[in-house]
Amino acid sequence: MTRSFRPSLGRGAASGSASLSSTLIGSVITGLCGQLALVVSGVIAARMLGPENRGYLALLILIPTALSQLGSLGLPLAVTYEFSRDERLGRGALRNLARMATGMALTLVVAHAAILFALMAGREPDVRTAAAITLLIIPAESAQLYGLAILQGRRDFRAFNVLRLLPAVTFSALAIIGFLLEADSLPQFVLWFTGSFVVVAALTLTTALRRSPPRDVREAPQAG
Repeated sequence: MTRSFRPSLGRGAASGSASLSSTLIGSVITGLCGQLALVVSGVIAARMLGPENRGYLALLILIPTALSQLGSLGLPLAVTYEFSRDERLGRGALRNLARMATGMALTLVVAHAAILFALMAGREPDVRTAAAITLLIIPAESAQLYGLAILQGRRDFRAFNVLRLLPAVTFSALAIIGFLLEADSLPQFVLWFTGSFVVVAALTLTTALRRSPPRDVREAPQAG
């Protein structure tokens, strides 16, 4: 019995190691492709918008992204943990956290609007228009975070990597089109970034929920 058990154990370890290596390689490749896409879009934005508007673009993207990351309070990580531990409990936790996550996202949008009002008062109309468009980023970022959290917890790494990469690639593609069309408007670039994020975030959350819809589970963790 010992002789027959050891080879099977070795095969199991080798299979687990191969799976881990494949996951790690996929994550690294995704990260590199994302950085390349950001470099492409960054160079094009700098060339088309000029130093001042390029600075506004970076600021308008940074504010909602930072607010969303800090304001999530680690809840997406909790969703990932629950799904990785027990998908049934993860579904229940997702349902229990939905109201709290929605309320937090709306609160962050209000905070974002207040910051923009303070920073953009007296700026040019194009800058204020671009700032208003970015109010859609926090809801999109929240949907993206929770969608990716579900996929990662379910170990659905192929969908996770593709959907994690897609916003940067989409924005880079739109920036290339804008370069070819000689579009040099700040609101256009902000709209392309925000629109690509909104569309991909909706796709991410929809994909995650279809693969693991939320259900009522009495033992699932509760919000608060």
